[in-house]
Amino acid sequence: MAEEQTPNTNPTPPAAPPAQDDGKTYTSDYVKSLREESKGYRLRATSTEKAVRTALGLKDDEELGDIAQRISAKEAATLKSANDRLVAAEMKALEGYDYKLLEKVIDLSGVKIDDKGNVTGVKEAAEAAAKEFPAVKSGTKQQSFVPPNPAAGGGTVNPNQAMNNLIRGKR
Repeated sequence: MAEEQTPNTNPTPPAAPPAQDDGKTYTSDYVKSLREESKGYRLRATSTEKAVRTALGLKDDEELGDIAQRISAKEAATLKSANDRLVAAEMKALEGYDYKLLEKVIDLSGVKIDDKGNVTGVKEAAEAAAKEFPAVKSGTKQQSFVPPNPAAGGGTVNPNQAMNNLIRGKR
């Protein structure tokens, strides 16, 4: 197997053709320079095609087809995926709604996402879904766990601590 060469990004220009006579013969140096130039273009085209196939996720035996259309389709799919994640995060941030049920019944047709990634219309869509499906609205807010502060007092009193306070004169 021949060793793989890196593509020549700047192929050498062919040597100036010799003065032609009626026989149309060229010198071997000129032909070699043309072949080297052609080889550089072939290597560059091969590496570019390999990079495009990798970027588009195509196998070696798949037809490239319309590359511009494939790229725009891939961009559209990536943008849709990112927008779906933004909307899902916005829905999770809504308090007072059952997220899993909400994502199944909500109508996202009125939800808009601007170029900066700001999502608008999720709250309105959630309220509309709650009118049609009251089970979407949960009556409890999510509360995070906050451990009791022993210095603040209150809460349950350890009976042994009460006896210690009595002995020390604290009441």
